[in-house]
Amino acid sequence: MENILNLTPDAVKAIQALQHPCGTYQFYRSHLDRLFNYVLNNSDEIGMSGSEAMLTLRALDLLRTDLAAIAGKLDADGEATFGADVITLALDLASPAPEDPAAGEIENTQSPGETSPQPQTSN
Repeated sequence: MENILNLTPDAVKAIQALQHPCGTYQFYRSHLDRLFNYVLNNSDEIGMSGSEAMLTLRALDLLRTDLAAIAGKLDADGEATFGADVITLALDLASPAPEDPAAGEIENTQSPGETSPQPQTSN
C-alpha cells in the first residue's frame, strides 16, 4: 500500500507544533475535553436535541483522536498515550521547482501486512 501526502509548509508547521513537547497538544486536548463535558452535561440547557448532542460529542471525540494521532500520542489500540513509537519524516520546506509535480510528497514504502517494530517495555 502506497500513501502519498501533499503537505503545505503551514501544515508541516501545525504538525510540528502538535508534536512539540511544549504542550500544544495537551492545551488543545484539555479545551476539547472541557467542551465535550459542557455539551454532555448541558445539552438541554443550550437547546440541543439528543441527536444533535450525540453528533456533537462524536465530532469532538473524533477531533481529539485525530489530534492525538497527529501529535504521535496514540497506541496500537487508538488510545491516547505519551510513549508512542514515532516515525520521523524529513521534509525540505524550500519552494519546489514548478516542473516537479512530486515535490512535497511523502511516500510510505511499508509493504502491506508489514508492521513496525514494537517498543519493548521493561518491568
